[in-house]
Amino acid sequence: MRPDPRRGTVLIAIAGICALMASLGAAFLLRMRSDAEATAEVVRETQARVMLVAGCNYVLESSRLGWDTALGVNGAHREGFGWVDVRTGQAGPRDQANNAVWSDASRFPAIGGRAAR
Repeated sequence: MRPDPRRGTVLIAIAGICALMASLGAAFLLRMRSDAEATAEVVRETQARVMLVAGCNYVLESSRLGWDTALGVNGAHREGFGWVDVRTGQAGPRDQANNAVWSDASRFPAIGGRAAR
């Protein structure tokens, strides 16, 4: 009896399919890793932009808290407490004695006023 010459073909076909599946799995894992790295970069960029916007908002908000232009009692400027005074809810900025440290003679519209169009 002679052995069948096609006896090893099934083994070779299965080995080829296993190698193909292993290479596809490795390619999938490499692709997922590169996607995860790209996503981490996007997250870092987004967090940096959020912090930039927060910093800019902080600067803009703190610029509204100001100091008056006239010298105070001891030759120091009086501190203002913002557009809406957190102590009384009045339009500000106002100093510690609740006096307005802003002038309504500016070219900007008054608080609650209408802008020119």
